[in-house]
Amino acid sequence: MKFQTPTRAAVTLTAGMLFLVAATIGAQSLSDSRSEDRTTARLVCGMITQYHISQGEIDDKASSKLLDHYVKQLDSQKLYFTKSDIAGLEKYRKQLDDLVKSGD
Repeated sequence: MKFQTPTRAAVTLTAGMLFLVAATIGAQSLSDSRSEDRTTARLVCGMITQYHISQGEIDDKASSKLLDHYVKQLDSQKLYFTKSDIAGLEKYRKQLDDLVKSGD
């Protein structure tokens, strides 16, 4: 059995994939501040309801607006998200406010 020397493209692709995997693992190890993120989310939620100029509640109505704004910002021309992607996000329409309040 005779082995072929890998092409330059194959070597470059393999090296690139290894770099991406290493970068992902490194980023995950650096971002293990989950409890700090939870505390920050709760504090910001409280500050918005007390100190924001509108002093609006973070409720299901705000949650719905947040989801609409999020999708519009990410895919304003409707090129990337499929109907199934949007349907998958719809389950969070009334939950985002509760998740932010709990720091999740």
